[in-house]
Amino acid sequence: MMVFEIGRTGTAPHVIAQKVGSGNIVKGRNEVVADFLRHESDWLVFCDSDMGFAHDAIAGLLLSADPASRPMVGGLCFGLKKGDDTDWELQADHYRMFPTIYRWVELDDEVGFQVVPDYPQDALVESAATGAAFFVVHRSVLEKIREKFGPVWFTPIQHPKRPDPFGEDLSFCIRVAGVDCPIFVNTAIKTSHDKGGIFLTERTWQDQQTLVELRK
Repeated sequence: MMVFEIGRTGTAPHVIAQKVGSGNIVKGRNEVVADFLRHESDWLVFCDSDMGFAHDAIAGLLLSADPASRPMVGGLCFGLKKGDDTDWELQADHYRMFPTIYRWVELDDEVGFQVVPDYPQDALVESAATGAAFFVVHRSVLEKIREKFGPVWFTPIQHPKRPDPFGEDLSFCIRVAGVDCPIFVNTAIKTSHDKGGIFLTERTWQDQQTLVELRK
């Protein structure tokens, strides 16, 4: 995408990297929404530069979305997190995949999102939150958030029951829920997530879960 933008605009690589680097992701995402709302389009598509998807995936998201009943729909995406089984002898960390489909959990002394590993196949699944890597959202949701909370769509939220703020994507989903809009994930819309040469897909997720079962 950077090479394409360099050729299209003639902008120097370091300028593009500065504007879209992950270090400025909150500011960048908020600016994207603010700029979108200056125009008259109904749907905003968010797609991170490390995502892979089929040629008809965006059309599929839009076809499964609805301004009133399904104003935000994400594709099936996967993340990677460090496990608790660090190998100190070999100085190695072990990582596991997870689908970015979450339920909200609130206990007496903590709150947060919990991954839903047993999501339905090829279905529209209502979710408390999803990631910001690949989704569509109707402008009415963004306008409601701006009206209620201000232009802080992706600004991290600090909850009194948590030591650290939520990430920008989950903070956005909290605000979506705060304006009474539902979130869906279409698990029929597959993606890949490039984590430095490791590609997270539904197939690699299923392979991981099979290995976990075999080790029990």
